[in-house]
Amino acid sequence: MALQFANLPDLDLKPMRVRVRDISPEGLTIDDTLSLERLNERMDEGRENHTHFTSKPKIELRLDRSPSGAETCGTVSADYLQPCARCAKLLQHKCAARADFVFHEKPPEMVSRGSHEDPEADASPYEDYTDDVGICYFNGEHIELEELLQEALILQINPFFQPQLTNEGRCIECGDVPRTEVAVEPQGATPKGLSLGVLLKRAGVAVEEK
Repeated sequence: MALQFANLPDLDLKPMRVRVRDISPEGLTIDDTLSLERLNERMDEGRENHTHFTSKPKIELRLDRSPSGAETCGTVSADYLQPCARCAKLLQHKCAARADFVFHEKPPEMVSRGSHEDPEADASPYEDYTDDVGICYFNGEHIELEELLQEALILQINPFFQPQLTNEGRCIECGDVPRTEVAVEPQGATPKGLSLGVLLKRAGVAVEEK
C-alpha cells in the first residue's frame, strides 16, 4: 500500500501523521516530500543559524506493524546551502539520513499521568518510556513522523563545515584561495631582493662592513 500525504485533504492534523491501524499486513510505503518551510523554521530555532535547506526533503519510507506498535525503514534526503567557514561563501550540499525507527505505544497509565495532581509523583516507573536513539513512544492511535525526519536531516549537517585546501591553498569546494589564508615564508627565508645585511640594518642591528 502506497501513501502520498500531498494527495490528502488539508486537514488540521499534523502532516506526516500515520494511524497505526491503517498500516496493512503488507506494510505501508510513503513516497513523498516534507514541508520545506517548516524544516527551515526548525533550523532557525538554532542560534545564529546561517544554513538553510533549498529543496523539499524527499522521503522514501516503509512502515510495518509490530506487536508493540510500528517500525519504519527508509531514507530522507535534501539539498541545503551552508556558508564556508574559510571564505564565508554559500555552498550547495546534499545530505541524506536513515529513517529507521521503532515505535512503541505508551501504557495507558502513562498517558493519563499528565493529569495527575503531582506530575513528579511516581516518576520512576516510567523512566523506561522515554525516547531513545531509534526508539520512540507514542500516545493513542497515531505516530508522528515529520519532526523525527526533520531531526534526522538536521543532525547530518556539520555546523563547523570547513573544506580542506589543496597544496596550492585553494578550497576544494569552490577553488578560490580564502582571504584568510596568508602565505607564510619558510623559516629562515628572506624576502626576494633583500640581503641579510639590509634586513639587519632595518632592524637596528649594527653590521660590520668588510
